[in-house]
Amino acid sequence: MARSHHITKLLHGQRGAAAILFVLCLTVLLSFAALAVDLARINLVKVELQNAAEAAALAGARSLNATQPAPGPSDKPYNWTAASGAALNVARHNVANAAKIHNAIIETGYWNILDTSLGLRPTNTPGLPASGDVPAIRVTIAISGTQNNGPLRLFFAPILGIAEHNVQASSIAVIPAAGGGTGIFPFVIGKKMLDHYWNLNTRTPVLVNGVAPTINLGSVYTFNNVSVLSGQWTTFDSSAKNPSVTVIRGLIQNGNSTP
Repeated sequence: MARSHHITKLLHGQRGAAAILFVLCLTVLLSFAALAVDLARINLVKVELQNAAEAAALAGARSLNATQPAPGPSDKPYNWTAASGAALNVARHNVANAAKIHNAIIETGYWNILDTSLGLRPTNTPGLPASGDVPAIRVTIAISGTQNNGPLRLFFAPILGIAEHNVQASSIAVIPAAGGGTGIFPFVIGKKMLDHYWNLNTRTPVLVNGVAPTINLGSVYTFNNVSVLSGQWTTFDSSAKNPSVTVIRGLIQNGNSTP
């Protein structure tokens, strides 16, 4: 009887230890949940913002050559006003974090395709455009304390003292002439493809066994288990929404006569 009583007492004592162990393990498990759920959500919102920024930048670039009924000095020779309006309009047609996008930072200027380290320079910068400069538009969209009803509220991370997070994405689109010795051809390519196959520092292709890679437009490539569409042909012209083979072939062989 004494032995049985002793065992019962030990079991009752273990209940408290198990409770403490459970609390400690629960904290660790919730921390992992914070990493798994909240980091995945942040990444998803980042992708949504990136898609919206890229679509808006492309729309803005397509509008740089829009007809100007009464252009001012700041709008010549490109319609910066129309480009900014088109970019913002497309941005607002997109959704991120299950809500419509309301705010976006739209910047117009010149991007130098020969020296990208110069960045986007405003249209009123003295001496522009210079050699290698092409008209460009940059769109930045964020969910933060000042934009789009942010910052992003997190689910489990508050356990770790992180209740919210700012998420941002940016994209630049340019409209250089196709061909013409600039190294720009009439197709658009995904950024992940560019990062994988192009050395931005040397401005040369990343060689595979000493040979520049061949990229099949319209094909899907996989990088780090992420599927990416390689790219597609384009006329860089908003009036030709369904370019024919003849039009594209002419751009490749002869360049684009339109500024």
